[in-house]
Amino acid sequence: MRNILSTVFILLALTVNAQNFTGRIIDEQAQPMSFATISLLNSVDSTIIAGTVSNDDGTFSIQNTNNHTDGLLRISYIGYGTKYLDVKAGDVGTIQMQPNEHVLKEAVIKGHKPIIRQEHEKTIFDPKLIANIEAMKTFDVMKLAPGVIIMPNGKIQIAGKDAAVFVDGRQLSSDELTAYLKSLRTSDIDKIEIMRNHGGVNDASIAGGVVNIITQKKRMGFDGTADIYASTPKIGFYHHTSTMNFFFGRKQWNLYGMYSYTQDRSKQYNETTNNYLYNNTKHYSVGTYLSNLKEHLYHIGATYSLTPRHTLGLELNGISLSPTTDRGQNAQTYYILEQAYQGNAYQTYLAHSDFYNIVASYSWNIDERNSNLKFLLNYSNKKSLSDNELDSKYSSLSKYDVNERDITHSNGHGTSATLDFRKNYVNGWSIGLGGKIQNSKRISAFNSSDNLSGTLIDTNWNYKENIAGGYFGTSKEAGKWYLCGIMRMENTNVKGNATGSNSVSKNYTDWIPYLYISYNTNRQYNYSLSYTRTIYRPPFSLMNGYVNRISDVLYDKGYPDLKAELTDVLEFSASYGRHSFAMTFRHKPNAITELFEVQDGITYHTNVNYGSESTGTMSYSYSGNILSWWQSNFYAAETYTSIPRSYNRKHLLGGQVNWNNRISLKNVGILSLDFYCTSPTIIGTSYQKGYATLDLTAEHSFLRNTLTLQIGVNDLFNGSKVRISNKVPTLDYNAYMKNQSQLVWCRLTFNFSTKVKVDENRIQNDNNIGNRL
Repeated sequence: MRNILSTVFILLALTVNAQNFTGRIIDEQAQPMSFATISLLNSVDSTIIAGTVSNDDGTFSIQNTNNHTDGLLRISYIGYGTKYLDVKAGDVGTIQMQPNEHVLKEAVIKGHKPIIRQEHEKTIFDPKLIANIEAMKTFDVMKLAPGVIIMPNGKIQIAGKDAAVFVDGRQLSSDELTAYLKSLRTSDIDKIEIMRNHGGVNDASIAGGVVNIITQKKRMGFDGTADIYASTPKIGFYHHTSTMNFFFGRKQWNLYGMYSYTQDRSKQYNETTNNYLYNNTKHYSVGTYLSNLKEHLYHIGATYSLTPRHTLGLELNGISLSPTTDRGQNAQTYYILEQAYQGNAYQTYLAHSDFYNIVASYSWNIDERNSNLKFLLNYSNKKSLSDNELDSKYSSLSKYDVNERDITHSNGHGTSATLDFRKNYVNGWSIGLGGKIQNSKRISAFNSSDNLSGTLIDTNWNYKENIAGGYFGTSKEAGKWYLCGIMRMENTNVKGNATGSNSVSKNYTDWIPYLYISYNTNRQYNYSLSYTRTIYRPPFSLMNGYVNRISDVLYDKGYPDLKAELTDVLEFSASYGRHSFAMTFRHKPNAITELFEVQDGITYHTNVNYGSESTGTMSYSYSGNILSWWQSNFYAAETYTSIPRSYNRKHLLGGQVNWNNRISLKNVGILSLDFYCTSPTIIGTSYQKGYATLDLTAEHSFLRNTLTLQIGVNDLFNGSKVRISNKVPTLDYNAYMKNQSQLVWCRLTFNFSTKVKVDENRIQNDNNIGNRL
């Protein structure tokens, strides 16, 4: 009976809609056009019958009160050619407008795009429309991107999971992510595309959504910034970064680059407790860890337009960590049979690494419907050296003394080739296909010397991972409906071996479906339903079976039989304007979790497949202007987690709140207030307590916005900390860590630019009428 009523309801709705003239207006880049003027004219004498304007999502509906069966549709918008179409009553489909540039003092007038808009699965964020962005870095502006959370530790999340960040289609590695985003200027960004999952076209290993930053190209002139940042939590500790950016563009080519130098000295406080339940003994350690950093970051690139539709790109990125030495000092106590044995541990850690990445790209904009072909070739290399020395001694308990030195040399490189093709048709159909081949190889040499026993251990690691993936899919725009289906296949081939341990060899294929359906109403409501899967491939360090010392009572051990972790993701979302609501369900049938084992008073940390894990999340977000001078990005989520086999909390209801605000005050400047808090969470056998942070920033510009001063306080109430409890039958492990998160900082930014005269005798710079509008 319910199905019959639903069918009748749909048929009635279609009958009513057929009496009206409905459709959707998009621009030359297939983006929705709001406030376009649509008029229905009489086919005989061109008299106006009715009219309307398009909504924010480009849709429109003209009421057909006189029951006309056909008519002449006229669509007009400033800066675009007026279009006339003979139409029948009902859904006229998607109408694409083409620009007809009106030049006023050599400036193109455009202004219809809102700061946030929805394009099917993607949310498009346009930071150029934010006031006074001259001093903002990409890391700062992403705090205002809808659904994006910048964690206190610098990680970027979407829907509660770590997101993958791309720049012009290239995924940033973990080595360069934070530093790159803190150096990239917001003024260099054209738009930011946000997806809540991998979308079928990206790697299935992406668990927390995609952020794709598309930079501005094809602009002319010379401009740049010089930037100095300094912060301190207390006397004797500091962080300093100096950055230089430049951009030089001509009609067919652009050249851009950046160099940044960072120097840092910081301290971490830590406490750990090992309660051994099988023999009623305990180990307690408390101390500090002093770290130093000297980092050079650079990238330089160029783009060249062969024709207006064909573009080549080449880019070099790199990070170099100069040799620095970190030092740790801990006071520790061993409790055995109610007898306390005091001791001290001293640790020195020297590290050095060099990373570089070369990217070549080609793109072809095939037609006016935004059909395209993209090719990306990527090569990366990293060399590193680490030298770790531990000296731990106890009074009257010499059998637990340690004096050991571990040295590791590693050399890793990876290559990948990615091809993506998309064809869009006039009738609303689209097809997409592509593939990616990724090869990575790492060779490591590990040397361990026990100075007390005179034992020497030499181990060589050799690891190769080949991943080949491909996808094919199609999508259809049918009036207010949008449907997309993609099937992705990924084959993983892993081979690795380490001296003195078993070799690892795995070859498996996973099929990753992606389904998405959405419905738009004429009142800016949007409803969507999606399903997909993700995969987590454990790295070789978790599988090699080798035992590595972390402290005097803690070792790290790999597990060769560790299997990849698959996650099913089902999500329903609803949005109205800038408000969004989502319900997400995730299920891992064979989750990977860390596990602690105890043998002869020594704790071994490893990772195993630990049964199922399920989470259900309800979230709400708002991104936009509360008032004309107050821009806000708010996200709140409540999550229920179930881990039936956990030795710790098996069930937990928790929440997360993130609220970023940017307030523009006339003749004063800009104030920013960023708040984040999270309740306790559980992962496997671990339970982590919640915390909260509050950041404040004041900003003021001088000399016609060429010089900007920012002053801020991070973690005002010093609330950022990590408190973890891990329980297994033989051990109760607790850890507390506190970084110097509370600090005062200052940034001074100088912007410079020149005007360049081009062949058409036209002046182009960042102060044109289009940007001011």
